[in-house]
Parts: sequence; structure tokens; C-alpha cells
Amino acid sequence: MFFAKPLAEKNVINDLDKDLINFYKDLKKNGCKTAKTCKLPMTKEEFDKNKDTTPCGFISRVKKSYGCNRKKFQNNHNNLKMANNIKSCSSQQDKLRHTDILNKDYDTVLEKHNHKDTFAYLDPPYVDSEGMYKANNGVSPDKICKSLKGFKGKFLLSYNDDPSVKKACKNFKIKKIDTKYELQRTQTGKMKPVKELLISNY
Repeated sequence: MFFAKPLAEKNVINDLDKDLINFYKDLKKNGCKTAKTCKLPMTKEEFDKNKDTTPCGFISRVKKSYGCNRKKFQNNHNNLKMANNIKSCSSQQDKLRHTDILNKDYDTVLEKHNHKDTFAYLDPPYVDSEGMYKANNGVSPDKICKSLKGFKGKFLLSYNDDPSVKKACKNFKIKKIDTKYELQRTQTGKMKPVKELLISNY
């Protein structure tokens, strides 16, 4: 979402995953250099042995893992996709040059940027999917919507359609949308239709 939108006057991205943030910082500093020189593990054995947490190691594990979670090997990414990412990394680098890249708790970042002119987009680990992610820090719908209760700016929060989310965020506007998940397409040949929630205070 960040890379698809125009830059604002001030830009901040944040994630608890230190490896992801180091990758963004490397992209900001070095552009396409790492992506062009990084060698992907080709087999499950190579993937399992790869404990590299550098930006190159991050790319390797993302490209050869199920759902890009870097835990479970799945050979569903090809060199063409890698080449397409390399072509776009120069424009991504340009955006990151004008962006603060943080590795903090989301509520710390919200508190620091709690101004009427701020727009915040939050995409937390979805309910029942927390185990897929390297760093989720016990984030829950209750915790997130409580943190957003006094937010002075505008926010948009995306979540899966789960009763616990609707209950925790009932004081905000909730819109249900149709979308499709691509994870199963490599196995079934079809994307999975699902419902998601867009939650906002505007």
C-alpha cells in the first residue's frame, strides 16, 4: 500500500520485524544492488540451512517460502518475478529516501504521530494467523482498537472478517468487502474468495 500511494509531506513506515526493516533500510541506501546480487536457495535443504538474516537472506527466504513468511519452504516463486521486483526497486528506493523507517511497537508510533493531519494505515496480523509471522508481539483487535480510540487524525485498519474484530472495533465505521487470497493459487490454480473488513474513524 505504501509503495502504491503518492508520497505525503512526511512519511513513516513501521514494522516489528527487524529483518524486514533492515531490508527496507538497505533498499533505501543501496537500491537494486542487493536484489541483483542475491542468490536464491533452490532446494528445501538449502532453504532450511539458510539462517542468514541480512537483507540478502531476507530476500532469499521470502522468495522461497509459503506466504512469504520465511518459515515454510514452497518453490512457488520464479526468476521472472524476481526480475520484475528488481525493475521496480529504483522507484521504491526513491520513496524510501523520503521516509522514516522504524522498528517499534505500533502504539508508540501512533502516539508520536497523533496529530489531526496524520493519516495512519494499519495492517496487523489477522486473527488466527499470528503464528505465520516472525514478530506479532501479542497484537490483538482489542489492543489495536483501544489504541486508536483517541487518535486525532484519520486511520484505516484492515482485518479479516472475524467476530472478535467486529466486537473490538464496534465504535468505528466497519465496511465489509470482497477480495481474493492468492496463497492457494499455486496449489489449486484458483484464488480463494474471502471477506475482509475495512475499519476507520471517518
